[in-house]
Amino acid sequence: MSSRRPSIPSQSVGRSGTHPALGNIGDEAELYAEIDRLEEDNAQLRHEIDALREAVAARDVFLGVAGLELRNALGGILVAATNLRFRASQAAGVPGWVAERVEVIARESLSFVRRATALLDAVGLRAGLTRDTDEDHRHRR
Repeated sequence: MSSRRPSIPSQSVGRSGTHPALGNIGDEAELYAEIDRLEEDNAQLRHEIDALREAVAARDVFLGVAGLELRNALGGILVAATNLRFRASQAAGVPGWVAERVEVIARESLSFVRRATALLDAVGLRAGLTRDTDEDHRHRR
């Protein structure tokens, strides 16, 4: 890779052609060939690391978008289920099984919204973002 190579100091090599840290080092041409090979390996590894970082970033974007889409859709279902639960509790003659099913829908929707929010928080933390909470707003006043 390098066109100009410094010569290896002769005092670093013992009489037997061995280096204290490197062992049998051979001649300069072999050493520089090995250096070139290692530099190429390092360049390839850096390229692979960059590709992996891009893949992780793409995954995080996908999880963020999917989490938002799922949470927003379930948020509407949760609002509708909460409204139905309230109306069922106020109306006369609603069968008990209907109120029970509406309660299950509301409970499971809320659980899913919480999980999607936790997913979004995890993606945000990975990206270095934090979510404001009601507690944060109380302390700012």
